[in-house]
Amino acid sequence: MGREIRMVPPNWEHPRYTTDNAPDNSLRSVVGEYIPMMDQSYEDAAAEWITGFEQWQKGEHEDQHKDWCSDIKHYWEYDSPPDSDSYRPAFTEDATWCQGYETVSEGTPFTPAFETKAELVDWLVANGDPVHGAITKEQAESFVDQKWAPSMIMTIDKSGASIKGGIESLQSE
Repeated sequence: MGREIRMVPPNWEHPRYTTDNAPDNSLRSVVGEYIPMMDQSYEDAAAEWITGFEQWQKGEHEDQHKDWCSDIKHYWEYDSPPDSDSYRPAFTEDATWCQGYETVSEGTPFTPAFETKAELVDWLVANGDPVHGAITKEQAESFVDQKWAPSMIMTIDKSGASIKGGIESLQSE
Protein backbone atom coordinates (compact mmCIF):
# COMPACT_ATOMS: atom_id res chain seq x y z
CA MET A 1 0.00 0.00 0.00
CA GLY A 2 1.19 3.47 -0.74
CA ARG A 3 2.01 5.31 -3.93
CA GLU A 4 3.32 3.89 -7.18
CA ILE A 5 4.15 4.91 -10.71
CA ARG A 6 2.15 3.04 -13.33
CA MET A 7 2.82 2.98 -17.02
CA VAL A 8 -0.29 3.86 -19.03
CA PRO A 9 -1.13 4.45 -22.71
CA PRO A 10 -0.78 8.00 -24.10
CA ASN A 11 -3.53 10.33 -22.87
CA TRP A 12 -4.92 7.58 -20.60
CA GLU A 13 -8.12 8.44 -18.78
CA HIS A 14 -8.62 6.16 -15.79
CA PRO A 15 -12.25 4.93 -15.67
CA ARG A 16 -14.70 6.73 -13.39
CA TYR A 17 -17.96 5.65 -11.85
CA THR A 18 -21.10 6.55 -13.79
CA THR A 19 -24.73 6.34 -12.77
CA ASP A 20 -24.77 2.93 -14.49
CA ASN A 21 -21.85 1.33 -12.62
CA ALA A 22 -21.57 3.17 -9.29
CA PRO A 23 -22.02 0.96 -6.23
CA ASP A 24 -25.14 1.55 -4.17
CA ASN A 25 -23.81 3.74 -1.39
CA SER A 26 -26.37 5.48 0.76
CA LEU A 27 -23.71 7.56 2.54
CA ARG A 28 -22.59 9.50 -0.54
CA SER A 29 -22.53 9.35 -4.30
CA VAL A 30 -19.35 8.12 -5.97
CA VAL A 31 -20.46 9.07 -9.49
CA GLY A 32 -17.54 10.84 -11.18
CA GLU A 33 -14.90 9.39 -8.83
CA TYR A 34 -12.16 7.07 -10.07
CA ILE A 35 -12.86 3.34 -9.96
CA PRO A 36 -10.16 1.58 -7.88
CA MET A 37 -8.34 -0.90 -10.15
CA MET A 38 -5.33 -3.19 -9.96
CA ASP A 39 -2.52 -2.50 -12.44
CA GLN A 40 -3.27 -5.56 -14.54
CA SER A 41 -5.98 -6.53 -16.99
CA TYR A 42 -8.60 -9.00 -15.83
CA GLU A 43 -7.54 -11.37 -18.62
CA ASP A 44 -3.92 -11.41 -17.40
CA ALA A 45 -4.98 -11.82 -13.75
CA ALA A 46 -7.30 -14.70 -14.69
CA ALA A 47 -4.53 -16.41 -16.68
CA GLU A 48 -2.16 -16.14 -13.68
CA TRP A 49 -4.84 -17.53 -11.36
CA ILE A 50 -5.50 -20.47 -13.70
CA THR A 51 -1.76 -21.22 -13.84
CA GLY A 52 -1.64 -21.25 -10.03
CA PHE A 53 -4.73 -23.47 -9.90
CA GLU A 54 -3.19 -25.95 -12.33
CA GLN A 55 0.05 -26.06 -10.32
CA TRP A 56 -1.98 -26.68 -7.14
CA GLN A 57 -3.92 -29.50 -8.80
CA LYS A 58 -0.63 -31.20 -9.73
CA GLY A 59 0.85 -30.65 -6.24
CA GLU A 60 3.49 -28.33 -7.73
CA HIS A 61 2.54 -24.92 -6.31
CA GLU A 62 5.47 -23.29 -4.47
CA ASP A 63 3.44 -22.57 -1.30
CA GLN A 64 1.29 -25.68 -1.24
CA HIS A 65 3.53 -27.80 1.00
CA LYS A 66 4.55 -25.09 3.46
CA ASP A 67 3.45 -25.49 7.07
CA TRP A 68 1.11 -22.50 6.95
CA CYS A 69 -0.78 -24.08 4.02
CA SER A 70 -1.23 -27.51 5.62
CA ASP A 71 -4.97 -27.03 6.26
CA ILE A 72 -5.71 -25.60 2.82
CA LYS A 73 -7.20 -28.24 0.53
CA HIS A 74 -8.39 -26.26 -2.49
CA TYR A 75 -6.56 -23.54 -4.41
CA TRP A 76 -9.48 -21.10 -4.15
CA GLU A 77 -9.10 -21.24 -0.37
CA TYR A 78 -5.48 -20.10 -0.83
CA ASP A 79 -6.14 -17.52 -3.55
CA SER A 80 -9.60 -16.40 -4.61
CA PRO A 81 -10.26 -16.06 -8.34
CA PRO A 82 -9.86 -12.50 -9.61
CA ASP A 83 -12.91 -10.25 -9.66
CA SER A 84 -13.35 -8.61 -13.07
CA ASP A 85 -14.44 -5.32 -11.45
CA SER A 86 -11.10 -4.98 -9.62
CA TYR A 87 -8.89 -4.89 -12.72
CA ARG A 88 -8.28 -2.26 -15.35
CA PRO A 89 -9.31 -2.74 -18.95
CA ALA A 90 -6.74 -4.36 -21.24
CA PHE A 91 -4.69 -1.64 -22.92
CA THR A 92 -5.03 -1.43 -26.70
CA GLU A 93 -1.94 0.80 -27.02
CA ASP A 94 1.56 0.48 -25.57
CA ALA A 95 1.84 1.87 -22.03
CA THR A 96 4.54 4.50 -22.61
CA TRP A 97 3.31 7.33 -20.35
CA CYS A 98 3.61 7.48 -16.55
CA GLN A 99 1.08 8.34 -13.86
CA GLY A 100 1.06 8.45 -10.05
CA TYR A 101 -1.39 6.12 -8.29
CA GLU A 102 -2.41 5.60 -4.68
CA THR A 103 -2.61 1.92 -3.80
CA VAL A 104 -4.40 1.96 -0.46
CA SER A 105 -7.37 0.89 -2.58
CA GLU A 106 -6.70 -1.29 -5.63
CA GLY A 107 -5.42 1.90 -7.21
CA THR A 108 -6.67 5.30 -8.32
CA PRO A 109 -4.63 8.07 -9.95
CA PHE A 110 -3.51 11.07 -7.97
CA THR A 111 -1.71 12.72 -10.90
CA PRO A 112 -2.54 13.19 -14.56
CA ALA A 113 -0.78 10.93 -17.09
CA PHE A 114 2.47 12.35 -18.50
CA GLU A 115 4.56 11.53 -21.54
CA THR A 116 7.84 11.87 -19.64
CA LYS A 117 9.11 11.26 -16.13
CA ALA A 118 10.40 14.85 -16.04
CA GLU A 119 6.86 16.17 -16.60
CA LEU A 120 5.59 13.98 -13.77
CA VAL A 121 8.36 15.21 -11.44
CA ASP A 122 7.51 18.84 -12.28
CA TRP A 123 3.81 18.21 -11.58
CA LEU A 124 4.59 16.55 -8.24
CA VAL A 125 6.79 19.48 -7.16
CA ALA A 126 4.13 22.01 -8.20
CA ASN A 127 1.14 20.13 -6.74
CA GLY A 128 2.47 17.82 -4.03
CA ASP A 129 0.80 14.71 -2.68
CA PRO A 130 -2.96 15.19 -2.18
CA VAL A 131 -2.77 13.65 1.31
CA HIS A 132 0.66 14.63 2.62
CA GLY A 133 1.30 17.94 0.87
CA ALA A 134 4.48 19.48 -0.51
CA ILE A 135 7.19 17.40 -2.18
CA THR A 136 10.70 18.59 -3.01
CA LYS A 137 12.25 18.00 -6.42
CA GLU A 138 14.66 15.46 -4.88
CA GLN A 139 11.77 13.54 -3.27
CA ALA A 140 9.75 13.60 -6.50
CA GLU A 141 12.72 12.37 -8.55
CA SER A 142 13.40 9.61 -6.03
CA PHE A 143 9.75 8.50 -6.11
CA VAL A 144 9.63 8.46 -9.90
CA ASP A 145 12.94 6.56 -10.11
CA GLN A 146 11.96 4.00 -7.44
CA LYS A 147 8.39 3.75 -8.82
CA TRP A 148 6.98 3.19 -5.33
CA ALA A 149 6.66 4.78 -1.91
CA PRO A 150 4.91 3.59 1.27
CA SER A 151 1.80 5.36 2.52
CA MET A 152 3.78 6.84 5.39
CA ILE A 153 6.80 6.32 7.61
CA MET A 154 6.68 6.59 11.40
CA THR A 155 9.89 7.11 13.32
CA ILE A 156 10.50 7.22 17.05
CA ASP A 157 13.59 8.75 18.57
CA LYS A 158 14.61 10.67 21.71
CA SER A 159 12.59 13.70 20.64
CA GLY A 160 9.41 11.67 20.14
CA ALA A 161 7.46 10.18 17.28
CA SER A 162 7.03 11.67 13.84
CA ILE A 163 5.07 10.66 10.78
CA LYS A 164 6.08 11.54 7.24
CA GLY A 165 4.27 10.89 4.01
CA GLY A 166 5.82 8.07 2.01
CA ILE A 167 7.06 10.25 -0.85
CA GLU A 168 8.26 12.86 1.62
CA SER A 169 10.40 10.21 3.36
CA LEU A 170 12.25 9.14 0.20
CA GLN A 171 15.90 9.97 -0.27
CA SER A 172 17.95 9.73 -3.42
CA GLU A 173 20.06 6.62 -3.73
